[in-house]
Amino acid sequence: MFIVSVKFTVFNNSKHIYQSIRSILMQKTNFPIEIVVGDDFSTDKSLDILKNLILPSHITIKFIKRPFNGIYHKNRKKNGYAYNAYDTIKKCSGKYIAFLDPDDYWTDPNKLQSQVDFLEKNGSYTACVHEYRYYYEEQGLVLRGNRCNPHISSLVCKNFDPCFLKYLYHPEINLMGDDTAIFLFLKSQGKLKRLKNIKPSIYRIHPDGIYSQITKTEKTYNQFIFIHVIDNIFKKCLGYGVNNNYINAQHFKFLFKSIINNGLIGENIRVESKYTSISFVFLKDILNLLIFKIKSIYLCYAKSELL
Repeated sequence: MFIVSVKFTVFNNSKHIYQSIRSILMQKTNFPIEIVVGDDFSTDKSLDILKNLILPSHITIKFIKRPFNGIYHKNRKKNGYAYNAYDTIKKCSGKYIAFLDPDDYWTDPNKLQSQVDFLEKNGSYTACVHEYRYYYEEQGLVLRGNRCNPHISSLVCKNFDPCFLKYLYHPEINLMGDDTAIFLFLKSQGKLKRLKNIKPSIYRIHPDGIYSQITKTEKTYNQFIFIHVIDNIFKKCLGYGVNNNYINAQHFKFLFKSIINNGLIGENIRVESKYTSISFVFLKDILNLLIFKIKSIYLCYAKSELL
């Protein structure tokens, strides 16, 4: 059995994938690692790069078989590109899961060993994270990540509850909600720990990234929809919602911090740090939201199996 599975989803990432995969192969551990590659029908040389690697003895690469017009391909067309992440996590057999996108990378060769050591010794914790850096590739600028809002590239967690995983990559959540949903779920299941002795991971921001291609209005819209959808996921899987007393204001505040700190609502929002009240002064954004994809609102609220 593998102790750690690294979820590694790929789509036309040949420009950055070598640096990313090398940061996994440099990991020094006393346990076996599997890299689970979920390729979304890349047309560049991404898979060729991965298949020609020389692997250390403790690391295995598992390529998920996905024939064109097969079951995965049909589900992928139905559910959107986030289905790749769902299907890849589902194939992870490790006791713990680490996350790395093929345009991001790790800088610490002892990252996985340090995080697994912590989780093995502290059973009440479901996950641990560490610092990260924003790397703005075009500007050559590196900025410190927000400590209140961990990035998925720093996460190692216990493998997932099948019920939660089923709904995590529902089309309504798709791109915008998955990382935040993961952290909210992990916080509801146990404690999260930020480790200070691990060098930061690098979150690369570049024009070819999926997230970079989404407009600000789309990001804002999707986060508002996400708040409603995630509440229903919690009710279905855990028996209580995000607004319920068990999760309480702490978790909801975590969600709002995630939205605000990532700039998803925009510059016209002011947070009262002492209180839970939030002042919204973004009439322009609201008007954009009303105009933007009204049909999608109908699909979310009238046809969603979660609502």
